[in-house]
Amino acid sequence: MRYNKFIIKNFKGIRELVIDLNRPPRSNIFTLVGLNESGKTTILEAMHWLSNPKNYDLISLIPKNKLLNFNGEISVSAEIELSEDEEQVIAGLLYDKHNKFKITEPINRIYISRKYHYTDSNIVNREYSFNTKIIGKTKRMKAPKILKEYEERYKVANDYILNNLLPSIIYSLLSQRLIFKSV
Repeated sequence: MRYNKFIIKNFKGIRELVIDLNRPPRSNIFTLVGLNESGKTTILEAMHWLSNPKNYDLISLIPKNKLLNFNGEISVSAEIELSEDEEQVIAGLLYDKHNKFKITEPINRIYISRKYHYTDSNIVNREYSFNTKIIGKTKRMKAPKILKEYEERYKVANDYILNNLLPSIIYSLLSQRLIFKSV
């Protein structure tokens, strides 16, 4: 798995930013270059917050110019790409002796999003979504279908991805480095 894109909105000093990690030249190493106080650390913190929200104070996330009266949403989203080998592992997981669910279309992309909603600088709602589009069928089905979040097969696949495949985001405040650790 690899991260392809991050979308950051209203996170500290960032109004809206898209970081495309999939454009040419495609690389496994990325460098943030900019002047002091231009937002490099804030970008790293936003990426880290996506998978580690407990490490951040709710007030510290609010854009500084709106600290006293923020009414809006802070969000960070990511697009992740599965390798063919990882897709085959998930396909094997879903096509066991009990399920017999065959994936008919590549999974390709996974989307993760974390959103905090504020009213008068107080958090009123937290959302976390992890979306995987899995299309397939069993022998009894006439046509393929998209698995729904409440279905056990979907839960099995998502749990496996979250617990075994999702690249870790490690951020060290001391060295101000962000590391994507692939499993």
